[in-house]
Amino acid sequence: MRSLPGRLHPAAIWGWEATFHFLFSHSGEPEWTLRLDGRNCRVTEGLRGRPDCVVETNESTFLGIAAGTINPQTAFLLRRVKVSHPGPMMKLLKALRAKGGEREVAAGPPVSLPAPPAFAPACALPLAGVVVLDCTRMLPGAVLARHLLELGARVIKVEEPGGDPLRHAPPLVDGVGAGFATFYRGAQSVELDLRTPAGADALRRLARAADVLVESFRPGTLARWGVDLAALRAAHPALITCSLSGYGGGDDRPAHDLNITAGSGLLSLLGGDGLPGVLLADVAAGMQAATAILAALLQRHKSGRGTHLEQPLAAAVRPFLAQSAADLAAGGEGLIATHLSGACPAYRRYRCGDGRELAVAAVEPKFWQAWVELLGLPHLAGVGLDPGEAGARAAAEVEAALRAASRDHWLERAAELPVSPVLTLAEAVGGAPATVPFLASGGGPPAGPAPTLGEHTAMVLGKLGVNFEP
Repeated sequence: MRSLPGRLHPAAIWGWEATFHFLFSHSGEPEWTLRLDGRNCRVTEGLRGRPDCVVETNESTFLGIAAGTINPQTAFLLRRVKVSHPGPMMKLLKALRAKGGEREVAAGPPVSLPAPPAFAPACALPLAGVVVLDCTRMLPGAVLARHLLELGARVIKVEEPGGDPLRHAPPLVDGVGAGFATFYRGAQSVELDLRTPAGADALRRLARAADVLVESFRPGTLARWGVDLAALRAAHPALITCSLSGYGGGDDRPAHDLNITAGSGLLSLLGGDGLPGVLLADVAAGMQAATAILAALLQRHKSGRGTHLEQPLAAAVRPFLAQSAADLAAGGEGLIATHLSGACPAYRRYRCGDGRELAVAAVEPKFWQAWVELLGLPHLAGVGLDPGEAGARAAAEVEAALRAASRDHWLERAAELPVSPVLTLAEAVGGAPATVPFLASGGGPPAGPAPTLGEHTAMVLGKLGVNFEP
């Protein structure tokens, strides 16, 4: 730890048996004492003080946090660090990330970035040549990045020391979170500490050479670090900036997918008391931001000027709610509530004789009639869309008939009808979901793997004149 450039160093390290004490000093006077003992450590302000923070971790994790190779928030999220009181520990970690080492970059005119990697597709995709700086964290920005990558954009992932938490989210494949590896195939990674003047200056220089900058910090955070989005666009009028926030409008309340779906009414429409197995608001926000960025690029082609876009998670769920909200405003009893929620026999799930399920969506009379005739139940032809007691009795008859054979048997016989298997995720995606394109046309899955943390820092920042030291 004494060799870490520009960081707070232990002023003294001493120990006996299995216990080690770290005395950290920022200005010559002792500010913290840390005692590491097996899986426990104690952080105390001052040389002799009452331990007011107990941290359960291990030596490698703590040293990784100190070195900047492990993100402390990620370690906490993954239960590699357990903290009884975060205040003193956060003060220590902030000191560990104190300024120093890197030099600031002198201001200058925009420069071009190094050429993209050799695995770029040979044929030009719609966004070929477009450079996107991705300063986001977690899923919404990752979904957005994958959409733009598939359309040919060059995505430079700007990661904080330790990396995007999604990079470390289990399960890990070759040390990288499976989700990160899926979303960031073909991207580049630059590791910057934006809290430092040098990191903020490097981002400003990157922005002068980019087409799009996307961020997901709470409102005002980047400005406090010296990276004001309006100032970036003033210096580079063609730049498009996009903020992925929780609620929008400068509202800095923290929010995650569950907060948004719960507060919007969407969670109550999903049925049951549990949580959905997908993050609807996060995914929708990324997709909608991609659409907004494409429109902004088209507008820039006409006007020559960029703009600022805001894509709150709170707005991302609105398309899911539009039909139901319109029905409610008109008095309720709309199609979704009465016919498409499992209340009528023509649109619901059924269990077959082998215990596996079918999804039947025979809402058109011709399909429902063919379905019940296939089952030997032609007398049910008139009740397919009945959401009442008659429909419930018909559904019971259909399921009783289906128990006579396996799901595959019925699927083979209903090949021309809107009847499909209810598959598990493993059955549906097979063994290589990362290579399946998100877009049906206009692009394709990016070539090459996801980047390692900071893999392209030297190459990209070196072109900008930053004195990079690994």
